[in-house]
Amino acid sequence: MKNNKKRILILPGDGIGPEVISEAIKTLSSLAKRHNIGLYFEEFAWGCGYYLQHGEMMPAEGIDTLSAFDAVLFGAVGDPRVPEPVSISGLSCHSDVASICLLISARTFSIPVLPRL
Repeated sequence: MKNNKKRILILPGDGIGPEVISEAIKTLSSLAKRHNIGLYFEEFAWGCGYYLQHGEMMPAEGIDTLSAFDAVLFGAVGDPRVPEPVSISGLSCHSDVASICLLISARTFSIPVLPRL
């Protein structure tokens, strides 16, 4: 039997990030319920606010922590008091825009499609 339980790490980010992530969680939860998938969310307050308090975007063991999850839901990150290279590279994450560009440029690819809702 397929394991339908997924652990998702939530990094709400800064500014508008938490507001957008809150709505994304509601949407994911609704879809998960409809398709009998167990989603377990755990939130970490890593981002520019964390950087301003601790001098780093996440703790030293952050990458190990991230790897224990099935997925990461990552909100917008940024604060005028934190240089952009720090905020982007400090979390060792990549924007989903890169994935979209890769998919658009690929000649052939398959995307799993959920049943019509």
